[in-house]
Amino acid sequence: RRARHLLVLRDRAAVEALMPADEPPAWKRLDVNVLQYGILEPVFGIDAARLAAGGAVAYTQDPVEAVASIEAERARVAFVLNATPVDQVLAVADAGGRMPQKSTYFYPKLPTGLVMNSLD
Repeated sequence: RRARHLLVLRDRAAVEALMPADEPPAWKRLDVNVLQYGILEPVFGIDAARLAAGGAVAYTQDPVEAVASIEAERARVAFVLNATPVDQVLAVADAGGRMPQKSTYFYPKLPTGLVMNSLD
């Protein structure tokens, strides 16, 4: 069995100082951004360009699957984040920010046509 550790953010201001200055405070409080700017970039060297290129990071909404990937040696490390609460999504939107990719997971999924069709 592989070791498991709980990471606790102790100095939010230090991590937020690593984030883009022009992003709103609500955006900086998102767990996914704390992971990106506090761990992935400084510790693993995985920046936005590497994320966009793909292959460096895999995503699953299932924590059991994440742990199974470690156990089966398909991954070397896994981070399990809290779900992004709707009030955080709204706060980012109200501040004019954009949610990072893979930061929201809503179920059930609405069919694209249902969301995109004009109501005129």
